[in-house]
Amino acid sequence: MRSSGSLETLVVAPGGDPRRAERWTRLALPFVGFVVAANAAEAAARLADHAVDAVLVDATAAAQDGADLLERLAPLARGRPLVVLVPPDAGAALTPFTALAGRVDFRVVADGGAVELCRALREIVGECRRAEQRRDRERVEPVTGMPSREAFREMVQPRLEAATATSAMAVVDIDGLAAINGLLGLEVADHVLMLIAERLAGALREGDLAAAAGGGRFLIWTPLETAPEDALVRARRVLQAIARPFAIAGERLQLTASAGLALHPADAAGLETLVARAEAAMYRAKAQGPGGYRLHQPLAVGTPPSELRKRAVVRRELEREGLELVFEPQLDLRTERPRAARLHLRTRADDALLRLTGDEIDDLALPVIRWMLEAAGRQMAAWLAHEVPLVPLVVDLPITLVRRSDVVDMIRRRLQGAGCHPAWFEVAVGGEPAGVDASDTAVADHLQALRDLGLRIALAGCGGPRSSLAALRHLPADSLELAGDLVQGQRERAADATILEALVGLGLGLGLDVGAAGVDRPGLARHLKELGCDWASGAWVGAPMPAHTFSDWLSGGGTLMIAAS
Repeated sequence: MRSSGSLETLVVAPGGDPRRAERWTRLALPFVGFVVAANAAEAAARLADHAVDAVLVDATAAAQDGADLLERLAPLARGRPLVVLVPPDAGAALTPFTALAGRVDFRVVADGGAVELCRALREIVGECRRAEQRRDRERVEPVTGMPSREAFREMVQPRLEAATATSAMAVVDIDGLAAINGLLGLEVADHVLMLIAERLAGALREGDLAAAAGGGRFLIWTPLETAPEDALVRARRVLQAIARPFAIAGERLQLTASAGLALHPADAAGLETLVARAEAAMYRAKAQGPGGYRLHQPLAVGTPPSELRKRAVVRRELEREGLELVFEPQLDLRTERPRAARLHLRTRADDALLRLTGDEIDDLALPVIRWMLEAAGRQMAAWLAHEVPLVPLVVDLPITLVRRSDVVDMIRRRLQGAGCHPAWFEVAVGGEPAGVDASDTAVADHLQALRDLGLRIALAGCGGPRSSLAALRHLPADSLELAGDLVQGQRERAADATILEALVGLGLGLGLDVGAAGVDRPGLARHLKELGCDWASGAWVGAPMPAHTFSDWLSGGGTLMIAAS
């Protein structure tokens, strides 16, 4: 039996107590209606056949039975809020429900009368509906109307887990979209993305899944019925569809896109790694010029054996927790106090230091950085507990990783999960700064977003073989680090000395802190200080050291650990 109302609530009383059921049958409220089920089986049938807004377990008379019933009903609720009604002075009656808190999502309401119950139910249901609406919005990319990256993950992950055949992941990135945004405006750029989304939909086959990752980037998963080379044929078809001219406001506009592909399960078993490897292949395609596509190549021809061994070591030690952080100190030349510490990886088995660049670790960059942030967070918490003086920790982030659309959210979640304030960390950007220009807005936008979170940004390797002044022009930064080979070579090469002095002046003129790597003797440190350098690192300051040694160094005020002495 059911009473009238705009919000429908299914009520179940443990043990089918007829007196409790009669109470709900007779209860009439203007905005809430009640449907009474005598037991769990009847409740399941009503949940399947009726439009129910909430499920209420009446546990005012039998707490333990109410908890058992709640656990049985949880998988049947299908997103509807679960509410438990308890006596006003519940006390010990809440104990059975405490054990469910980690497994079942439910709300507890004290029985304060019909009006109070009505208010509580409307509030809970309203909150759940708003949360569902937010989730629905997050599942759709707002510009194109395509599924978002999160929705794509929910669609593809189950298919990968159940897959018995090969499938392909493609990452497609529009070339030069930032230029359109700058020349024609955001509205035109958004319209172009909508048209591209329509063309993508027309180029897909039945069974393919696609999503918009934002910033002109699209993800496409496709099952392969024939040879893996079929993935390249499909990628070519997608790029050709995008390359057809657009008619925008009476003007003819032609775009290209670059694509990278990775195969499941040959290249990766998990979705996130699969996307990362397709993304890495896409950047290699872009490096060859616009409009191209590349397949992930885990063992590229000509790869040095030493690099392959290094990648194998990182993979193995990541899986078995065989890595540890070591800390390379940086010293403030003005105060002679600790400034920060750069994070490095070391294997526990043989204490070998792994100096990895972004190119060497390639698709391993993301899991390595995640591990480093989590380990650094745990170490920071331990130092805080033991009242060790803290200094910021410097994490090297390759440009290829900074370009990723999810890098800011990844770092934010890792720091939040570790309970770390972003101001405790500095990101040192390196890898391919020579490839940064005004059109590479993703790097600048992501670095600025990290600064907005509270992290400091350092441009590393300045004056080195792969650096470029374009990075200083286009990237937001707080600090500039001079490359170690330039710092050490300035005594033998007059040109290096001139470049070094010019870069120090340039950095100071831009309002940046200027530091120097590779400082291996006190005379060099004094010279850099006279030039205006703010800080230094290298053998003169201290070699990379394990956490317990570094904490002693911090507690001692950063006493210089000169290798020669």
